[in-house]
This record gives sequence, structure tokens and C-alpha cells, in this order.
Amino acid sequence: YLAPTQSILQKWLREVHNLHTNIYHYKNGEYGASVTNSTDDSVDEGLFGQMFKSYEEALEEALVEGTRLVSQ
Repeated sequence: YLAPTQSILQKWLREVHNLHTNIYHYKNGEYGASVTNSTDDSVDEGLFGQMFKSYEEALEEALVEGTRLVSQ
């Protein structure tokens, strides 16, 4: 199966669909993530409330969420 790398997927979400993945690092060492629409700042498909143990885990979940949003 062919699959894009995370960086290619992130670029495609940003450039084609105006969706930005945002990763937040908290003092307790955990990470949060959200997907925002750059054309409408009020739209925030947040993954808030979900905490991740690593940056990579948070990024992966944000990319999955962004992909889900464009396939609706």
C-alpha cells in the first residue's frame, strides 16, 4: 500500500484544505492537539481533553482527525 509520510499529509491538509495541526506541550510532560481551519479561526476541531504521552502520538492523532474532516 502506498501511504504519504506525516510531513506530506500535514502539508496537503494545510495547502489544499486550509487545515492546520497544532500540538501543545504542557508542563506535566503531556501533549494536546487540535486541527484548525485557517480561513475561519472560530472553527477548531479540538482534540482537547485527550492527552498524549509524546509529540509524535499527538501529531498522529491530529493528522487522523484532519483526514477525517476532509473525507466527510
